[in-house]
Amino acid sequence: MEAIFLSNSRTLRRAGAQVRIIHRRSRPLEGFDPDLVDQLVQTTRELITDVHLNTSVEAVEKHSEHFIVSAASEEGEHRFETDLVVHGAGRVPDIDDLDLEAADVTHEKRGVTVNDFLQSVSNPGVYAAGDAAASSGLPLTPVASAEGHVVAKQHAERQSPQAELRWCSNRRLYRAASCFSGRARR
Repeated sequence: MEAIFLSNSRTLRRAGAQVRIIHRRSRPLEGFDPDLVDQLVQTTRELITDVHLNTSVEAVEKHSEHFIVSAASEEGEHRFETDLVVHGAGRVPDIDDLDLEAADVTHEKRGVTVNDFLQSVSNPGVYAAGDAAASSGLPLTPVASAEGHVVAKQHAERQSPQAELRWCSNRRLYRAASCFSGRARR
């Protein structure tokens, strides 16, 4: 489940909508601080009482003016009737039609396999950022933007400057900056 989806669900509930969250794993927001996520889930359950974890959506069917969502969990099969279904499970990299094999670019389900400098591990002339990169960064727009800035600066400088990609320990947010040996930062 994406962070923005969880945030929007809470906002919709506060605006008066009935909201049901169905999530296939035991904890949403994998990769985020587990203690903070647990607190967020608890406050979400207080606001949105209909939160189903460890539940997989099996089918969504349109029936005249509403939808039927079929789901399964360890407790059994579930059917939910609703006016609207929103998919908030995230994004996948849009790289399938790039013929990466022809360019000797190794990739995986999460994107192009990159090193700590967002450079392809198999073709040093290729860089990837954001959704297209299988990096250690969290799947958040600010992270993708920071990665994009690092890659763009590397390209503009026509060098391979060392990119610092570090975690802010207090907030576990991703921050990026380019470091150039022998040059002042701009």
